[in-house]
Amino acid sequence: MNRKSARCLAILFLAGGIAVIVMACAAGISSQARSQVTFTQDFDQFRSEAADLIGETVMFGGRIIEIHNRDGVSELTVLQLPLDTRQRPQAGDQSMGRFLLVTEQFLDPALYARGAMVTAVGRLTAVESRLIDQMAYDYPKIEATEIKRWAPDQLWGGPRIRFGVGVGTSF
Repeated sequence: MNRKSARCLAILFLAGGIAVIVMACAAGISSQARSQVTFTQDFDQFRSEAADLIGETVMFGGRIIEIHNRDGVSELTVLQLPLDTRQRPQAGDQSMGRFLLVTEQFLDPALYARGAMVTAVGRLTAVESRLIDQMAYDYPKIEATEIKRWAPDQLWGGPRIRFGVGVGTSF
């Protein structure tokens, strides 16, 4: 391999590495939204102290239970799930409760459907008591500043790099 080819190959790998890093960083909650978070404890503590935390900015995520759009507001009921290091909800049954997520942005029920995973940053505005079947439940109500809906293929934590060699033809 001559020097010119080696240099072109090095530039190609560098550009590819930068593209991978940029895509990985851009995939989740923005650094601007993350920097606004003022409450960083776990959801169990948040839920138990929610009445005293009105006005705090939080980041939580989980699985959508239901969505309602009315009067210019979209409201998600979310089953909280722990977040991984990339702020993605971890699938499983490790929930510490539920929360309400509201936004003036229209959230299409076809995209924000039951079972979809979300992560959000927002401000705690209230605690609302509602029924789950016959039981009263106090929901922390969070006014979202940023919501990330995760596509199923974005939740898998493994590397996404693929290499292939071959000749393609079409007829």
